[in-house]
Amino acid sequence: MSTKYLHSAIKWRKVRNGFNGLRDKGQWYDEQGAVKDKVREYFKERFSGEARQSVRLDTAGSNRITEEDNVLLVARISEEDVK
Repeated sequence: MSTKYLHSAIKWRKVRNGFNGLRDKGQWYDEQGAVKDKVREYFKERFSGEARQSVRLDTAGSNRITEEDNVLLVARISEEDVK
């Protein structure tokens, strides 16, 4: 792999992943400082304060895989099974 190819791939990805602005509550922001501030505000609000909804993994009565099901799930697949 040549360095020319590598650098062009990196440059293309940077352009593809970038954005010129964003819309917040109907208002368009395209200045770099304003966009940074809006992104910062969004994530600060998103990850601060109380969790709105949490997932419990230890719920009583949850479906469990039986030993029989486990044997079927980990068994080798034969060509006949694929057909």
